[in-house]
Parts: sequence; C-alpha cells; structure tokens
Amino acid sequence: MNLSYLHDWEIRGIDVDHDKKSLKISLLEPVDNKNAVLVCNEVKRFFASGMMLQNVILDVLVFEENDSSDYLEYCKKMLNLKTVSFDSRSCIMYIEPSIGIEVACYCKSINLNVL
Repeated sequence: MNLSYLHDWEIRGIDVDHDKKSLKISLLEPVDNKNAVLVCNEVKRFFASGMMLQNVILDVLVFEENDSSDYLEYCKKMLNLKTVSFDSRSCIMYIEPSIGIEVACYCKSINLNVL
C-alpha cells in the first residue's frame, strides 16, 4: 500500500476504539480542503508521540514484509517488538512528521476513506 501522496496532509485527530481494536486518524488536505480517515484495523500495538496544534505529514510508510529498512527497525523499536511475522494479515505503518505527531502502528490492515 502506497500512502506517500499524503505528504503535507494534516493530522487533525486520533480516535482509539478499544472494543474494536481500531485506530482512526482524521486527516485534512489543506489545499483542496479534502477530509479523510486513515483506519488501522485489529491493532496489535501502536505508538504516537508529539501531537501539537499543527501536525503535518512528511511521509507515510507501510511495511508488509521484512526488509532491511532503517525505518522498519525504528518502528519495531518504538513498538517494542523484537521480531515481526508478516503474513497476509499484518503490516506496520509509520507516519513521519514534518511537524507534530509521529505514529507507528502494527495492525491487520489499513484503509483510507476519503470523505
């Protein structure tokens, strides 16, 4: 899944649903004023830090298999994971900030719903 086009979108809020084990990230594309929700389903672990009044995305990376990426190793460290077994039912998402919140999430799947 390629979400790199979310560069410069703003994170407006995060909603955690403990019962559904989901993480919903509300997004705003500031030029065209488009809204979207990035949903992480069946969350196993997540980490978020540094939320501010303005939270701008530099890049969104989604890992669906092991590779030698420094970003994947960084995510595993943030999520306190020694190893990750990727299968058709898991991925790790990393949101790198230009400013504001940084997010790492280990989950079953990710959906982007443009409103």
